[in-house]
Amino acid sequence: MIGNTQEFNATKGRMDMVVTANLTTNSQVNEIVQPAMTAKELRQQIQFRACLATAVLHKARGRIKEEIRAEGKKVSWFSACEISVMAEELLKKPGERERMIADCEGWVRELVFKAKRR
Repeated sequence: MIGNTQEFNATKGRMDMVVTANLTTNSQVNEIVQPAMTAKELRQQIQFRACLATAVLHKARGRIKEEIRAEGKKVSWFSACEISVMAEELLKKPGERERMIADCEGWVRELVFKAKRR
């Protein structure tokens, strides 16, 4: 059990270093070099991107469910996997992903970057 925990922690540490390296070196690709992010800012940026992706997929799944109901079908006739696949197809249409990101970005940003109460 201890070996598994140590292996997990080592793997997690390597993954964190890769993500940190990728996010901090992307600024070097751009002509304008931005100052390096602090660990807290980097964590918030990663959390923001993950939360935004989840929110967009959730919104797309809701849109698919609305379309199913509009066709006179029941949502229960479809598995969650089928609905997710249809949502991914919806997001592949030109402009749909950008539109849903614009809808979700404000409240996700507020959720992730809000100041904690003391």
